[in-house]
Amino acid sequence: MRASQQLRRATATEHKAAEEYLNASAILDGSLSETDFAEMMRAHFLVWSAVNAWWPAETSRDKAFLQRMTTELRRDLGIAGEKLPEIPRLKLAAESAATRYGALYVLRGSTLGGTLINRKLVACRHLSEIDTFHFHAACEELPGHEWPAFLRELDAEVTGQEAVNEAVAAAKRIFGLYLRKN
Repeated sequence: MRASQQLRRATATEHKAAEEYLNASAILDGSLSETDFAEMMRAHFLVWSAVNAWWPAETSRDKAFLQRMTTELRRDLGIAGEKLPEIPRLKLAAESAATRYGALYVLRGSTLGGTLINRKLVACRHLSEIDTFHFHAACEELPGHEWPAFLRELDAEVTGQEAVNEAVAAAKRIFGLYLRKN
């Protein structure tokens, strides 16, 4: 079984819990409140900022992506009237490609629904005074058709069960940040 398949299977419970925590159903039915929007942006900001702070600078492509998304989240927090929270420190091996791919698996995956979520947020009656949802609008710049290429790259780089285990552990840690378990 490919690493990406093992990641999906091993983190399915955490993925579902994160979607529930981030009020996916309220987004989809248009009932997300201003308070819930602020909490969702705060959760995303904490996770993305923690990974961005931890990420090694020498991996420029991914570092630029993380910085861009963190900047957009900072803008959304400002719109929501939230102060910037203290960023948690990740205790993961940044030198491990498998660990980095495990973290990226979660973050890149969270952008997949960004286009749909952006449209749904625009339709939320409680959020009608917000003109732009910066983070979710930026997700549109990473089209879903790039996901299979990312998974192929992940599968090429994360080989062997030990590396897969590292990637799974990192992905679970990142999902845990969303669920405030780390």
